[in-house]
Amino acid sequence: VAEREADVHADTARTFAAFMSNHYVRPVDDATPDVRAEFREEYLVRNGWPTDEQLAVVEESLSVIDAVAADVDDPADR
Repeated sequence: VAEREADVHADTARTFAAFMSNHYVRPVDDATPDVRAEFREEYLVRNGWPTDEQLAVVEESLSVIDAVAADVDDPADR
């Protein structure tokens, strides 16, 4: 994400990856809708030290993370 997108998305991606690794021991692309909601509504705001900009675009950031993960999973789609 850091190589392809804005810093705000990269910051959220790092926080999301830490959340998935520490709480679920799973890659980010295995996050269910409920896990994403937990990240968005609980973890990020309490433990992620997000900026106002991060909070404003968290849904977009999660979409960006999905898109980048899909490209990593299947580089032929790039």
